[in-house]
Amino acid sequence: MLAQNRAEGSSLKKWSFNPAEYQGLKTLSLKDRAEALNRNLDSYVNHVLEDNVVSIPYYYRLGSQNEILVYPNNTPVYLDERERGGAYKKGLTEALKYATDNPGNLTLLYSPPGKTSFDDDPNNPYTQVGSYNEGQLYMMYSDGSKVNNVAVSVSKSGEGWVKDIFEDIYEQAESMNLEEERISHLITHPLKTGIGIETFLSIWNHDLDRVIYKNNKKHEYTLRDTLGLIRQSFAGKLAVSMRSRFKVDELTDDKLTEGFMIAAYKDWILAYMVANNLESIKLGGSCGDGEVSKDSLLSIVNGNFGQFINNISSLDRLLKQKGPKELTEDESKKDRFYECKSCHGSIPFEKNVKDRAGWLTNCPHCGANLKGICV
Repeated sequence: MLAQNRAEGSSLKKWSFNPAEYQGLKTLSLKDRAEALNRNLDSYVNHVLEDNVVSIPYYYRLGSQNEILVYPNNTPVYLDERERGGAYKKGLTEALKYATDNPGNLTLLYSPPGKTSFDDDPNNPYTQVGSYNEGQLYMMYSDGSKVNNVAVSVSKSGEGWVKDIFEDIYEQAESMNLEEERISHLITHPLKTGIGIETFLSIWNHDLDRVIYKNNKKHEYTLRDTLGLIRQSFAGKLAVSMRSRFKVDELTDDKLTEGFMIAAYKDWILAYMVANNLESIKLGGSCGDGEVSKDSLLSIVNGNFGQFINNISSLDRLLKQKGPKELTEDESKKDRFYECKSCHGSIPFEKNVKDRAGWLTNCPHCGANLKGICV
């Protein structure tokens, strides 16, 4: 067991990835697996690679034992008891329960930057991870059938906004001596606003130019930007530049293994690097500490890419900490891709149109010959 936990810690720290996540997919039907994984990859592009201040929306409900499930396919959400001494799981469950019991009322939960583990147990993979660099503000409300949830990333410059929102809860946490106490207090005290999402957003009509989040590409998102993106996300209109289309037969029980998930995650990094003409990418921050080259990834990927995450899982916070360069407006256009005739996966057009010798000859997803398609 110790060896397994050390492996988890190593994956979390270097790759921001836990290979045990494949287990959640196996609880779903084949159809639901594909839908869930494709949506989670949208989230990965938005929240990790492009490092947006606001996540795409996710939808949840509580089971009969207050277990957190993804709506509508009832995927169990992976929440690790070892993260922050179980405080995150406790606070999030309470927030979702309140939102469920009070449809239309906005509930807020803040998970601040700082320690990921409250112990020195070598069996705890979060001990190896270290700290979260940024805060996460979770915004949720129920529409009667499901809880709608969006996550907002908060840099140090945005802490003032969080303090204005949480008032007494935030001040009480600040008065505590130990970091673990401050984190636990914030993360186990959701704010029950008693108002709807639009009313809440309309309150913030001042100090709109203050910076809420500065991402890994040094882009600064102001409060004005953030409020607009929150509205877009809850409306389902937040753009995602890369989308995955898994086929059902790629996700059978015999294929869904720990090795699959490790290779899948690395393959998705490779797909992004190829699409953006990157030769290497640094997976930095406190959870990622390695620089990965395209050549090294090409030597280990297996042609299947994916990551089983959602915007409240224990993994999502880790994945967010570091990402590659920001896409330009032209780079985000859909016509950057063509379709493999074999697996229907999206493949980026070659950037160097003159050097045909360097073009892809095989599909990076299924390995099919691309001759006659774009080669």
